[in-house]
Amino acid sequence: MGLIKNNQYLVHYAQEYALRNLKNISKRSSREYQQIDNPKKVVFNLVWSHYAETTYNELGIMKALQYLGHKPECYICGRKIHRCSPIFDMRNYYDNPQWHDYDTCTNCYDFGKRALEICDIPYKTYSGTLSGSRYLNPPEGNDIKTLENYIYKDINIGKHAKDSTLRFFKGKNPDKTNFSYHKILEQRFINAMKSVDMAEYSYKNDKPDVLFMVHGCYSEWGPFLDYFKKHNIKTVVWGYTFSSKFGNANYIFNFNNYHNIFPLYVKKKKRLSEEEIEQVYSFIHRREEAKSDTKIYNFDPEEKLSINFSDTFNGKVYAMFPNVPWDSSLTEANNAFSSVYDWVDTTINYFKEHKEHHLIIKIHPAESTVDFSFGTIKEYIDDNHILTDNITILDTDTKISAYSLFNNIDVGLVYNGTVGLEMSVRGIPVIMAGVGRYSNCGFTTNISTKKEYLKAISNPPLSVTPKQLKLAEMFAYFYFIKSVIPRTYVIHKNKALITFPVKRFEELLEHTDVKKICKIITEDIELQDL
Repeated sequence: MGLIKNNQYLVHYAQEYALRNLKNISKRSSREYQQIDNPKKVVFNLVWSHYAETTYNELGIMKALQYLGHKPECYICGRKIHRCSPIFDMRNYYDNPQWHDYDTCTNCYDFGKRALEICDIPYKTYSGTLSGSRYLNPPEGNDIKTLENYIYKDINIGKHAKDSTLRFFKGKNPDKTNFSYHKILEQRFINAMKSVDMAEYSYKNDKPDVLFMVHGCYSEWGPFLDYFKKHNIKTVVWGYTFSSKFGNANYIFNFNNYHNIFPLYVKKKKRLSEEEIEQVYSFIHRREEAKSDTKIYNFDPEEKLSINFSDTFNGKVYAMFPNVPWDSSLTEANNAFSSVYDWVDTTINYFKEHKEHHLIIKIHPAESTVDFSFGTIKEYIDDNHILTDNITILDTDTKISAYSLFNNIDVGLVYNGTVGLEMSVRGIPVIMAGVGRYSNCGFTTNISTKKEYLKAISNPPLSVTPKQLKLAEMFAYFYFIKSVIPRTYVIHKNKALITFPVKRFEELLEHTDVKKICKIITEDIELQDL
């Protein structure tokens, strides 16, 4: 705990440096804002207001909207959310309330409050708004199944509490830890209750036109988003996405609705130009060569399989690409299966009985790099299966990339990962077991029951048809290129300073990314139309 405390002291000093920088920008900036007819009231459910890019991303948009004459309002935790999902997991969870209140949470609240005040942004805190003994304990009859499926004020908070709890353990079997799954679920459940109550307060008091927020999942954001959606308030959810260059930050918006937006885009777009097709393949090639954001996975694009399984087995060669099982991309992904683990079990059991085929299971490299799982899919398989000779696992430490397998396989199996789109563009038939951004977009085999899944892998498509290939190319263009906004308005000036590259806040409006984001928020328009 001492090391973490020392790091928090360093964070405090970095925050003071950043706040001085914000003050200097603020002193040079105008406090006169446009007066417009029918300004939009935009709620930002920031919650986690620590000194990081996420806070600056939203702070810059709040300030730009303000200069355009709109009315941003920000909500931050203020130490009301108990051990929030993004920060507190098995590595840094302590039952000492003083640690919780003094270090991480104090720095987070202090930076958010002071930054918003310096920037002249109205804000409220969860701690200043919510009170009551109902937050001390979950409802009676709080067994695990009840909590995971609990409906509170017509919002399913149980699923968000479950997702947050899975994030806490990050793939580790809770029975093999010193933590109680039930206890962590209870804490995440109470946080989800607070999120709904805060959303209800905002809806009734702010009379908002738009909700702008990150994630849209976990106890802190998911219930808030669902409440606004239920009351037909426009929502804009942002996240980070792929970049053609390593180290660049790009934004993507309302990504969980892409399978609904894409058919409308196809009707309008009809076909890609030769230049646009070239952009798609150039983008994917850079990912395959580790010359983009994929560089962080530490694979060697020249490393290949030493065995050609097509020569060894009479049947087909399948490759399975499990997601990081606790990642936010799996929110709302379950369909035929209860989880990625359920899918892995079903698939392995099928190939144990069908030894004429070969199955390669490529464990996601993020499990040991970016996201760092406490328990990987490989460990889960080792604990639950004795594999037959026709099943090969490529663990996270392999230098062989998913892309290097493309020339060795007949069929790709994915839950909802991006690699399914990339395989489709490369002409490999894909069976999709979960729900994702390219579900039912015309170029993958999609299933809704286990029976359908087993039927699909026993009789897979032989190839990607020309029509499917065109749709896959179009979705890749839609997703990788047209749906992305490269970020320019937040920078790392040096190792300690995150800031805006402006002398005055009103200069934020000169940035193309800022103008586009403000349009998405305030106008009835999709990003792909800009």
